[in-house]
Amino acid sequence: MVDRAFRNMHLAVFVLIVVLSGCASGGAASPSAGGGVDLDAALAEARDVEQGESPRDTPDTDAAGDHLDAGTDADNPTEARPHYLLALTSAQAAIAEDARNPLGHRLAAIASLFLGDFQASGEYFNRAEELRPVYEFEDVGMREQAYIDQYQLSSPLLAEGSYEQAAVYLENAAAIYSARPEANITLAQIYAALRDHDQALQKIEDVEALLSSAAIEDVEEETAANWRSQTVGFPLMRAQILADAGRFEDAAAEYRGLVAADPEDIELQQDLAAILGQMGDTQGSVEVYARLLSRPGLNSDGLSRIGMGFYQAQEYGQAAAALERAAEISPMDRDALEWWVRSLMADTAFVEIPPIASRWLELDPQSQQALAILATAHNSNGDAQGAASAIQQVSALEFSVDNLQMRRDPSGGAEVSGGVSNKTLAPGAQVTLVFTFYAESGNRLGTATHTVTVGSQGMSEVFQLRFDSADLVGGYGYTVGG
Repeated sequence: MVDRAFRNMHLAVFVLIVVLSGCASGGAASPSAGGGVDLDAALAEARDVEQGESPRDTPDTDAAGDHLDAGTDADNPTEARPHYLLALTSAQAAIAEDARNPLGHRLAAIASLFLGDFQASGEYFNRAEELRPVYEFEDVGMREQAYIDQYQLSSPLLAEGSYEQAAVYLENAAAIYSARPEANITLAQIYAALRDHDQALQKIEDVEALLSSAAIEDVEEETAANWRSQTVGFPLMRAQILADAGRFEDAAAEYRGLVAADPEDIELQQDLAAILGQMGDTQGSVEVYARLLSRPGLNSDGLSRIGMGFYQAQEYGQAAAALERAAEISPMDRDALEWWVRSLMADTAFVEIPPIASRWLELDPQSQQALAILATAHNSNGDAQGAASAIQQVSALEFSVDNLQMRRDPSGGAEVSGGVSNKTLAPGAQVTLVFTFYAESGNRLGTATHTVTVGSQGMSEVFQLRFDSADLVGGYGYTVGG
């Protein structure tokens, strides 16, 4: 890959090197022999830009050009590198002698590019173009070719999930050529996934600045539309990054804007309510959840999230009401049943707990938490026999299944995570759980089996399993066996 990029870049720069070797004599571009036309002046006039500072040949720029020529004549990068180092040294000497000579900066940019220092190369190119704006149009081919080479080097790494390594090449691309946003779009996504919040936000800002700049007017309409389509998710991603960074006030402001733009998106409002709760605005959070609860057409997942929001806000009565509705819509929703019971427990509604806790245990028979809450409820209700029975069941457990949670995909399928705690089994024993998944209607969708090897008594082994389905999952439960 490196040799191919080496050849590509030499092809892109070949003509420029030839021009550099003879275009700067006497402080101005040499007129052509065929009629005295100043090519740089003609290009500047055609592009309606100022020529800027005239490039000036010096012994150092001549030496830099000679070393670049020698490098381009080399057969491979190893042989070329010493020549590029000497070219960079000579170009830097020319800059030190006259910092306003654009030719020194341009030669340093090319040498740095071939040395693989894309950040320095981009900075040298930018400075050369500041001094002599017409350079921008002469150098664009070489800079864009370098961008393409580096972007292509990142592609296989992205495909295999090596995101941090891919980011190195993408940063090279972004540094050498800023008129295309694809590298920064991908970098924003990578840094967000890696939770490098500041970098992710900066890349989003860089992309949005380019797409709103005057430079976009020179881009073909189809290309510009394609670039914009790749940034449709940026506003939500920025809000999520801010929330993940703990910048809740900024995140809330972003979410409010998103909700205003799309008031029918329930998940956006749920996210806003959750953030308001995290930043201590309990009243604001509850108000959002209350508005959501009044909406028609909520599914069990949406109602469960609303219920959990009320629970976290310590509004246990409203939490229980929302979770009850979730369990009515999806009667096999184990998670909704658990948190309905917990909400009733927190609200001291002990009389209502036993029948719901029994439904929870039918789907989660090894839950020590469900049995403990049931025992407490029976005891509070004066049912000593029921309390004793629940306690005996706890004592009889050889292992318990704890902290179950399902995350369902909107397009179908789900993931379940939890833990298996060893109570009386021999270390190394295996526990097989057969999970059954259900639609909201209660119809069975399929099963997934998971086996856990337990550790020492008192230890918990965490597990996670995936259930693939084209249908929306409404609930789940498990049996022991296999």
